[in-house]
Amino acid sequence: MEKENRMPSLGALLVSGSMMLPTQALPDLQHTEWRLQSPAQPAPLPTLSIADSRIGGFAGCNRFTLGVDGEGRHQVSTTRMQCAPETMAREQALLKLLGAPFRLLPSTDRRHLTLVSGKAVYRFEKVDAAQPAAAPLAALQPGAGEQYWYAARGPARTAAVCACAAARASRGATTTARSPASLPRPAAATT
Repeated sequence: MEKENRMPSLGALLVSGSMMLPTQALPDLQHTEWRLQSPAQPAPLPTLSIADSRIGGFAGCNRFTLGVDGEGRHQVSTTRMQCAPETMAREQALLKLLGAPFRLLPSTDRRHLTLVSGKAVYRFEKVDAAQPAAAPLAALQPGAGEQYWYAARGPARTAAVCACAAARASRGATTTARSPASLPRPAAATT
């Protein structure tokens, strides 16, 4: 049986544009990272990070942070990378859940966290500190027409992945797994 922790009035949680979790309500969720377990999805898997009373993470293509507006409504801010249509559809479903009122249901053993909003249910598994949330670089292979960019993240500076720049790949760019330190800085976008 899972214990339920309801999110309090979001208007009361507004601090510097970020949603703040009440430490007294969710003390054992602070400074934790979670990887999506269900619904099943191909890698890279979405993650949730709860740290310093804030929620953020990786939605499958883009990074996100969860906040509230001046009227207490959920606001989800994301990076704006373009991925394959099926990846974007899965990401939008998760972001829709995060943009609506939802419940956090930690399991009694604190190894799983379920997010519920209406009929949408997402179950996450806790990521141990020694285990990176992202897949190792060598295991990542780009799909047809996709190119991967990597960014260091997390306390161990492990690599996370974004599938992007299908246009670059179509121009003949090749993709190899590289360490974040060896990547060039992205150029500014031009029209």
